[in-house]
Amino acid sequence: ASACFHNVPIEIGTKATVEGEKEVDPLDKVTLTDTVSYTGLVPGKEYKVTGVLMDKETGEKLLVNGKEITAETTFIAETKNGSVDVTFIFDATGLHGKEIVVFEDLYRENMLLATHADINDENQTTTVTHPTIGTTAVDGADGDKNVVCDSESTIVDTVEYKNVVPGKEYTVT
Repeated sequence: ASACFHNVPIEIGTKATVEGEKEVDPLDKVTLTDTVSYTGLVPGKEYKVTGVLMDKETGEKLLVNGKEITAETTFIAETKNGSVDVTFIFDATGLHGKEIVVFEDLYRENMLLATHADINDENQTTTVTHPTIGTTAVDGADGDKNVVCDSESTIVDTVEYKNVVPGKEYTVT
């Protein structure tokens, strides 16, 4: 996405992640960081990046409890080319399986200079996982389904899980 301001080509690109990952669990508090890279800015000038989260499936703005999820960052460009983070904090409970795409706009003095809004851009996309579990309980003594009632019976429950984020800690109760 690009624009032209005083014959200086301005472009932005983004990379959306949650704690450095492209997948996130459906938790009640999620912090999504969109790193917006830019080229062609004027050093020393103030800029603002505004973003909104989109639902890839519908192509519409993502609504959580009936509200759009937006964020903005104001910064002074130190160099012509660089990057700035825009942070979105939202409740992902119930968003199982959603692909979330970040759309960003760059402004200077309330003038729109550049937009990055591609619903199919993988760099702009994060996915809310849809974790599932299944269990199989057996008698710990002989591995069958029949448990003998005595003072010390052991039941072993094997829990199978799918669609969790690798490297994250989970608790099964």
